[in-house]
Amino acid sequence: MKRNLLPIKILILYLILLMLIGSLSQAGLSLSVWFTQFRNFALVLGGAQAVYSLLLFLKKTKPTIFDHRLITCAILFLLFYSDNPWYFFFGLGVSVELLQRFIRLPTGPVVNPAGFVVLIATLMGYYPVWWGASFAPRTPLSFGGISVAVLFTIPFGLYVAYKYRKLKIIFSLLLAFALSYLFISQHSPLFIITEGTFLFFALVMAIEPKTSPVIRNEQIVYGVTLGILVTLANIINFPETFVGPLVLCNIIFNMYRNRKFLATKFRRSSVPTSPVVTGSATISQ
Repeated sequence: MKRNLLPIKILILYLILLMLIGSLSQAGLSLSVWFTQFRNFALVLGGAQAVYSLLLFLKKTKPTIFDHRLITCAILFLLFYSDNPWYFFFGLGVSVELLQRFIRLPTGPVVNPAGFVVLIATLMGYYPVWWGASFAPRTPLSFGGISVAVLFTIPFGLYVAYKYRKLKIIFSLLLAFALSYLFISQHSPLFIITEGTFLFFALVMAIEPKTSPVIRNEQIVYGVTLGILVTLANIINFPETFVGPLVLCNIIFNMYRNRKFLATKFRRSSVPTSPVVTGSATISQ
């Protein structure tokens, strides 16, 4: 049991480090900014916890590990700037908990909960800036510099991916994106790939355990598809070039993974109701 929980604890530690160091990069010693940051995270987590507690009280959900909720809320907090309205952050927490409780299949949530909420927020005009995945200072290792966040994302992300046996998703995603971006745009993908935003997406969000594949060949197909879709989203300037492709891949994969369940459910719903004959009258059930 402890061995299974270890990657979760490591991921929580990593996200806490990003929140603290990223906030320090933004706020410095400003107590008011620190208070706003703390308030916003508390609103996201509080909104999710309130919905979970209510659903648990009404017996509309089963008990789940708090760590999963903490991770999801931390990711959402790291993607949106603190200058959004307070009720927006509370809404993030409420939305993500409702969506993952009710948009489900037998294998679990249909889509990455955080990614789905980010996509909805984007379509509503609240754009993520991924501030917690790419913040100053920047190291002069490439053109434009690389966020110091990368120094945390690479070791922590690769370790968690290794423990969850999801490395094939990461490597196939990186390779497919690099080749397709180079071929289509005729520009080097190096700066994008080495930037904190892309690496956070690839090493943290794309390998979410319950919505991504476990089987080797499925991981490769999933990663390649996701990499190509991210390239296309970049080329056409889709409002959110990472979570849009991620949500689409989640839906396709989980529909495929649950195809027998969905086929059975569809057949049951499409069977015509037989009439009941009573005397000379025919009454439909």
